[in-house]
Amino acid sequence: MILSRSELDTGFKDKLFEINIDNTDAVDLKVLNNRLQCNLNSKKIKNGYLLNGYIVNNIIYNCDRCLDSFHKNNQINIELTLTKNIQNINSENYDFIYFSEEINEINIKFNIIEVLLSEYPIKVLCHDECEGLCLQCGKNLNKNKCSCKN
Repeated sequence: MILSRSELDTGFKDKLFEINIDNTDAVDLKVLNNRLQCNLNSKKIKNGYLLNGYIVNNIIYNCDRCLDSFHKNNQINIELTLTKNIQNINSENYDFIYFSEEINEINIKFNIIEVLLSEYPIKVLCHDECEGLCLQCGKNLNKNKCSCKN
């Protein structure tokens, strides 16, 4: 997702972006239709630009209990600052991205993906009451009851 300096200088509000995600991106991430969508606003600030809005979370998850695939389709808020002030950049502050005055465009695709991945749950469940798989026969207990004794 490439943003031009002229586009950022002008600013934008509620602009919809689509980001293609494919297997060449070296990111182990499956999304519906191989596309991420985000809605962003841009505002010029001292030493750079402020981007805020949301990403539509359409990651295809696999449930840790029953192994079924599902997606949440919720929104994840995002706020990034593109800055020419290199002092704002450090290893603890991922919200700041260096954007030199000599550069006329910047690709923030992987920054968007990074925000999305930071929201990835530790335990992925299709729903809170997921019964998982039968330990003996392997049936998905959400879909069918089995005749095993446990």
